[in-house]
Amino acid sequence: MSLILPLLFRLVVTGYGDAPEALKTTSCQAGCIMDAKTKKVLWSRDKDTMRYPASTTKIMTCLLMLEHYNPEDVITAPPDILSVKESSMNLKPGERVRVKNMAYALMLRSANDGCYAIAKQMDGSVAGFSERMNKRAKEIGCENTHFANPNGLNDKNHKISAFDLCLVAREALKRPDFRDIVKTQRKVIDRSINFQDRLMVSRNKYLWQDKSADGVKTGFTVPAGHTYVGSATREGTQFITSLLNAPHWMADHKLMLEWAFQNYETKLVRKAGPLDPKKISSDIHCQIELKDDIYACVHRDQDKIEQKFVGLKTDHSYTKGDLVGHYEVIDRDGYLQRIPVYAASDEGGIKLPQVGSIPGSSLAGFGVIAVLGALGAGTLIYRGILRAQTRA
Repeated sequence: MSLILPLLFRLVVTGYGDAPEALKTTSCQAGCIMDAKTKKVLWSRDKDTMRYPASTTKIMTCLLMLEHYNPEDVITAPPDILSVKESSMNLKPGERVRVKNMAYALMLRSANDGCYAIAKQMDGSVAGFSERMNKRAKEIGCENTHFANPNGLNDKNHKISAFDLCLVAREALKRPDFRDIVKTQRKVIDRSINFQDRLMVSRNKYLWQDKSADGVKTGFTVPAGHTYVGSATREGTQFITSLLNAPHWMADHKLMLEWAFQNYETKLVRKAGPLDPKKISSDIHCQIELKDDIYACVHRDQDKIEQKFVGLKTDHSYTKGDLVGHYEVIDRDGYLQRIPVYAASDEGGIKLPQVGSIPGSSLAGFGVIAVLGALGAGTLIYRGILRAQTRA
């Protein structure tokens, strides 16, 4: 209840949910600002409409390559590699490039031919690799995404929303190797044939402007316009931005980041580890734990949040690793997180359903004990009678 009045005030008086005045001048047709730890959207414009992503597509391609191969594994260019147009690392047929070097070519040089080589090697065709991309997108939580190629060259069926683009970037940025790659400005790579073309320079010029920048990827085609996915981390808070069809993408990204960092910060709510079941619920009789830290993205002028545990309705015992409920965190904007809570030990015995209204009591358990006691007494009497008959 304590958070309801401030939330209503913001809805009625300040128009929470409308575009902040500072961001109304952004040039993008669609955009999104997401907190990296919680997935909370701080601001968006037409975030769920599917649009052409151009080379921001390569975030997914690079992620899949890094997940599938080891850094020292080799990608070999297919015989038809010269047919791939536009941005290129100038691969030659049969050329071999290690995965760790190919990743720099994708994310810095935006190598369309490198993406094609990956798709052909991993799944035999662009269509096969696109299926892999779409499957992974669904696993991440994307609902408005359909990939048709690995590089973002224009295709009427190749589209993604601004929100989904943030989700894909967030997943990729969980990997330390990906973070190192997209934050790099210049990299000299090793390759087997084209020795003259080894320097990869990032096209993300924002990296030179902001020391807190994490990357991530630029893009451009005529139908898509300028597209961009960016990220920055300051004092433990990381925000991800996505921009689709943004003529002034760099200015938009900078404005979005400055507004986000000025108004919001991410704070630790509760660390991963054991929870005291006595303080959580009287229905849980085993050790319980959070497997991940809980964070909240809150307003800098007010960080109040509400927390509570919601258990599963069950009448059986738990074993280690079972889901026992969720830890709910809700902030002043009404953003709700439900973090799973697991059993950290086995619970002995079967829990009997409670009967009656006395807190912490179990009338059903009392009844069972009474019955067992009566049966035990009856057994002793019966044995006494048998002994008496035997002596007679």
